Amino acid sequence: MRYAYSKGWLQLVTLMECENALRDPYRKAEWKEDSWGFCMINRRWHKDIVDNQLFRNDWKWQIDQCNRLMVGGTKFYWRNRKINWVKCSDYVLSRFVIGWQ
Repeated sequence: MRYAYSKGWLQLVTLMECENALRDPYRKAEWKEDSWGFCMINRRWHKDIVDNQLFRNDWKWQIDQCNRLMVGGTKFYWRNRKINWVKCSDYVLSRFVIGWQ
């Protein structure tokens, strides 16, 4: 998460946490869509990223791709998700502490 924060600040961290709270770079979406990784990149629209060997083998590269897509305007659905009836982004921001050593 520190690496993600260094790349996309709190917006990228929140996106990743809301898309994949397990922080599992190999996670596949539970629904029918073919979405994968830290930020559930959809293979239908981003096959070049999801099928790239680096996607499965280099977690930093995967985070860089999440950030590139986010900055480039790709629509992610994390803003619409709710946790305990609270908007996911508000929930994450209320409990997430980033400390530097």
